[in-house]
Amino acid sequence: MWALWVIAVLFLTVGSVGEGWAEDAIGTRPLLTIARKDLHTILPSDCHILIDPHSIEQFLDVLDGNPPDWGLVYGHGHHDPALDERLFTLNRDRDAKRRGKEALQWTVVFLWSADLSRYDPTTGGFSLASGPIFTPTRWGVVRFKPEEVPSNLVVIPNPSIRDVLRRQLDAGRKNRH
Repeated sequence: MWALWVIAVLFLTVGSVGEGWAEDAIGTRPLLTIARKDLHTILPSDCHILIDPHSIEQFLDVLDGNPPDWGLVYGHGHHDPALDERLFTLNRDRDAKRRGKEALQWTVVFLWSADLSRYDPTTGGFSLASGPIFTPTRWGVVRFKPEEVPSNLVVIPNPSIRDVLRRQLDAGRKNRH
């Protein structure tokens, strides 16, 4: 399969206040593509790539030890009147236990995938609809949700694959990268 990953890689240095950093991209930049298996070749050797259940679970194991008892936390579901307080308590307790943990100093990397949403003949590119990847783990479903994503992301592919992508999009096939 020729599927390539459009890399919107953010290096997130998780600190005690949960701050991260990323470079702002203004203007036109080249489209970078790379296979998942080759990510380690372009990233710093000391980063932790969190893109599959096993790597995410390892990170959470080091950070928190064990998954929460979700049955106890959720109780009778989303309509349980005490659910919000149990979630707030879980988060406060978890945050307090995380203070000073080595894993909070690690550089972690994760990806957001994107779908080509429509072709714009004026730019010769495709609008992107990006979003988090939902990863089922023994900790529950994990997602790395962006706080702010520009709404005007456009991919301008090499002309040799532009027509192929247009035909796939016109046929209703999702182009997730």
